[in-house]
Amino acid sequence: YVTSLGMGRAVVVADGVRRTAACIGGMLSVVKGTVTLVPTTFEWAEKIDVARAEAAYKRADEMLKNPNASETEAKLRRALVRKSAASLK
Repeated sequence: YVTSLGMGRAVVVADGVRRTAACIGGMLSVVKGTVTLVPTTFEWAEKIDVARAEAAYKRADEMLKNPNASETEAKLRRALVRKSAASLK
């Protein structure tokens, strides 16, 4: 089984340790009980600079007010994913 990934919070449990990350794009594969995650962008929650993520969110939110801004919604979504993952450190 293989599927593409959107943007969202990823929870990884390995050797009994649970960690959270922001995952933006990529692929997920499950073959014979083995799960393989190949993300486009992956940031562990504890490594996310919360102030920087908040600033990126505010910039993207402001850009939404300009109808000529390109990729604004994707930027806003990435910022939200990072903020969400960071809040679970």
